[in-house]
Amino acid sequence: MNSMENKIFDWNPIIETLKNLKNNVMSQEDWFTECIKLALFYDKDFAKSFLENIFRESKCKTTLEDFEIEKITSQVQDGNNIYDLVIEIREREEQKRVIIEVKRGAGVSEKKEPKESKVDKINQLQKYIKKCDYLTLISTNWHSLEEIKKEVFDDPKYLKPANQNNFLWCDFYKLFEEHKDKFFDNKFFNFIKEEVMNDDRPCDLKQISTYLDALKRTGEGKQELFRLRIDPNLRAKIVEIAMKIGADNPEEKGWYGYLIKKDNKKIRIGFYPYWISEYTKEILKVKKDSLKRYIIKVPNQRGGEKEVVDTPCFIVRLDCKKDDIKDIKPTVQEFNGVNIYYGKGEFKENNQEVVCKVAVFNLLDILDIKDEIDINTIAELLNECIKIVSPELKKNRC
Repeated sequence: MNSMENKIFDWNPIIETLKNLKNNVMSQEDWFTECIKLALFYDKDFAKSFLENIFRESKCKTTLEDFEIEKITSQVQDGNNIYDLVIEIREREEQKRVIIEVKRGAGVSEKKEPKESKVDKINQLQKYIKKCDYLTLISTNWHSLEEIKKEVFDDPKYLKPANQNNFLWCDFYKLFEEHKDKFFDNKFFNFIKEEVMNDDRPCDLKQISTYLDALKRTGEGKQELFRLRIDPNLRAKIVEIAMKIGADNPEEKGWYGYLIKKDNKKIRIGFYPYWISEYTKEILKVKKDSLKRYIIKVPNQRGGEKEVVDTPCFIVRLDCKKDDIKDIKPTVQEFNGVNIYYGKGEFKENNQEVVCKVAVFNLLDILDIKDEIDINTIAELLNECIKIVSPELKKNRC
């Protein structure tokens, strides 16, 4: 494999070209793929570490000493297929091909077939698994087994980490960070880390606490809190909570967070920069002092105003039937010094009427009793919220 020599190569024009491509020509996903390919192509040792990380986390027997990288290409045409990234390796003297499907917030299915076809969606991974020795999916989101397809998931050629259906880009952020530190004077790796991989940076809970403290004082810094959604430690705790109630492995569902399925019940765990008024307008009738300080009025669609709680929060929602919530009154209860607000939600989602039980807690309330936010406190509060919205699941808990 050829690689570029850091000492003699001027990255400035390459970086400027990449910036222009992002702004004017390429889709976000294709642009991201080309940047990652350049990073892998740039240094052989880094590319091997990247691939070895996939093998190791997948419990694959292939080790760093077992293979050499011979070629790295992107947007590879193979009949009707176009592979995002292909790494050709020599493993124990045998030629093999690793296909990496790159996703930036999209699903893993291609466009729908014409209406006259009975085939609704053609899954890319189902086709790719037949054309390679190893296949992996690296995405900004968790993808469900329904998206990936069970035949792909169960195939030994499909590489995935334990307790996850696919790799996340945040799983690789540390590797990019370490490599950038190794070549601290290298402009390209600094560009990759700061501008390409930045959205996939896992949260630093001490930093989150600092942002929250600033938010209390100035109202600024809210956007950084979304890093909690992709934090591997929080994800592990959500998996642990699901296992304790005997639920399916939780799915990450787009923007709102996680979906836990148990006994035909759907529990959604969402992280939001402010309380969603449609979920919580009934709960707002309980205006405890700790809540009042965060309530603001914003315009509604009818030209009037509505109240929202302008503070980052976790919302645990259980969809149910109207009869299940008709007698629910909004309440607030304290758990380990933090208020949990409970009530009913009624709103429209995809033109469908939705009713649900909702439990909410604020991150800023945690800082009233602690110096810093920590994952265990969040996990304990989420666990309590699940018990509140669905007490019947309690008997299944460990």
